[in-house]
Amino acid sequence: MTEGRLLGDRYRLSQPIGRGRGGFIWIAQDQRVHRTVAAKPVALPTGGAPTDTELEVAVQLARDAARLKHQCAVTVYDVLVESDGIWLITEYVPSRTMADFLAGHGKLAAQDTVTLGAQLAAALAAAAELGIAHRAVEPANVLLADDGAVQITDFGVGALHHDPAFRAPEVIAGGVATPASDVFSLGATLYFALRGVTPFGPLGTDNGPDLSGDFSGDLWNEHTAAGTPADPETLLPRLLADMLTTSPAQRPAMSGCWEALTAIADGRHPKPHPAPQQPGTGAQSPAAAPAAPQQAAPPAPADPPTQQHLTTPIRVPSAPQPMPAPAPPMAASASPHGPGWHQPMPPSAIHPGNTAQQASPLSQNRAAVRALLAIAVIAAAMIGILFTELLFV
Repeated sequence: MTEGRLLGDRYRLSQPIGRGRGGFIWIAQDQRVHRTVAAKPVALPTGGAPTDTELEVAVQLARDAARLKHQCAVTVYDVLVESDGIWLITEYVPSRTMADFLAGHGKLAAQDTVTLGAQLAAALAAAAELGIAHRAVEPANVLLADDGAVQITDFGVGALHHDPAFRAPEVIAGGVATPASDVFSLGATLYFALRGVTPFGPLGTDNGPDLSGDFSGDLWNEHTAAGTPADPETLLPRLLADMLTTSPAQRPAMSGCWEALTAIADGRHPKPHPAPQQPGTGAQSPAAAPAAPQQAAPPAPADPPTQQHLTTPIRVPSAPQPMPAPAPPMAASASPHGPGWHQPMPPSAIHPGNTAQQASPLSQNRAAVRALLAIAVIAAAMIGILFTELLFV
C-alpha cells in the first residue's frame, strides 16, 4: 500500500492514520466532491484472498451500514471491491477510541458513563429500527472525537473479529448477532467503562458479576423509584444487570435502554419497563416485584431515537484527570426540532392579565402630547397678533 494510490478511480490515499484489523487506515481525498474521508480495508476471516461468499456477505453488511445516518454513528459513504479486498470509505473523524482512552485514564464516573451510553444507544436503536445489528459493540469501536462527540464505528464489518469479552452468550455459542446481542455488548462495554474490567472475563465465559448482590433492586418498579433518589451510581448498575441478562428475549430493547440511560443522565428515574424477565436470568423480574399501589398513568414514552434526536456530547479531557460531570443534556433530545429548541411563547404569556395596564400609560402620554401641541399653537397665534399691533403703532 503506497501513498497516492487511487481507489475506485475516486479516492486518493493521503497518509496512514492508524492500523485496524484489516490493515492500515488512511486519510483520503474524495476527488469528485473534494472531501476528506477515511479509507479502511475490511478484515476477512481467511486473511488472504476472499472467497466470493465472503465478498458478498461483507459488501452487503457494509451497504447495510451505509443506510444509517445518525450523529452518533460514523457515516459510511462508499463500499469498494478492489484487487486486495474490500474497502470502506467513511466519514473522517479525528478521534481516539474509547479503549485507548480507558487504557490511559482508567474508569469513567457513573454520570459520564450514562451520558456516553445514551449516545451510543441512540445510534444503535436507530440502526435497530432499520433492521441493522452492529454485531461488534466494544470499546475499540467507540470513537471519542476531538470535538467531544461520541460515535460508534464498524457497523457489521467488525463482527469478524469481535472481542469475545464483549460478545453475547448466544453469539459465543454460534448464534447470529441481533439487536438483542447488541444490547448485551453495549451493557458489557458500559460495565467495562464503569468498573474497569469486563463482566464475564476475557473470553466472555466466566461466571461474571453477582447480579443478585451488587446489582440488586428493581430498576423498573415505580413504587421503588418513588422513594429513592435518581442516583446514577445506583441506577446504572441495575440497568446493566438487565442488559447483561443471559437470555436475549429477556433483555430490554435498545430503544428502552436509550430511554433509561437518557432518564438517568437527566437525573430522573426510568419509567416502568413492560418486558418481563425470567427468574435467575439477571436482575429481579418486574413480574416478581411487589405490586405497586395504583398511581396515575406514566407519561407517554419518548419518540424512538432517530437521527433527529441528538444528544449533547461528553467532553473527554486530554490530561489524566476525572471527567467533568456534564450538564443534563438529554431533555431536549425528545424534541423533533433538535437540542436546545423551545416552543415560542405567545405575547400574552409573557405578562398574562396585564394587557390593559400596559396600554394605559401609553394613552395618557399621547393625550399629554396633544395638549402641549395645542398650547404651542395658541401661544404662536398670540405672539403673531402682538407683533402686528406693534407694527401699526
